[in-house]
Amino acid sequence: MASGDGFGWFRSTAYEIPTANAAIPGSRNGHPILVFPSGLLRVANWTSWLPGNYSNGGLTLIVVYMSNSITGNVIWNAAIERIQSGTGDLDSDSFASAQAVTDTVPGTSGIAKYATITFTNGGQMDSLVANEAYRLQISRPSSGGTAVTDAQLLLAALRET
Repeated sequence: MASGDGFGWFRSTAYEIPTANAAIPGSRNGHPILVFPSGLLRVANWTSWLPGNYSNGGLTLIVVYMSNSITGNVIWNAAIERIQSGTGDLDSDSFASAQAVTDTVPGTSGIAKYATITFTNGGQMDSLVANEAYRLQISRPSSGGTAVTDAQLLLAALRET
């Protein structure tokens, strides 16, 4: 896999509901979205597979979102949880520390914006390696930026950095 190659797409319709603080499914002009309200912690998870042609670089997550706010910024957090064969207890969460981005909203309600979160190879990726399953968590913390309305996740994409 070459740097920049994509290998994971995380649609709002395919998320896994966490045990608490779940993002809210919704729709915007027929586009399925996950709603992350301002001032409330909201979380969404997806399980996926890191392919065998991953070449041990970092990972870059692109969060495609919209907002009704025309000013301010949105904070997105993302974390990876390695699902390693024979170890780890899936009855409890073990995500690596979340990586964050603060992104200025597009300035017009309904315009899609791309925010980028980068993970370096190793601890930021929970030491994930090729040919392993993992869980991706995207959240908006309760102090999720200065935009005072919902942030609405349309899609996220993962690629090798």
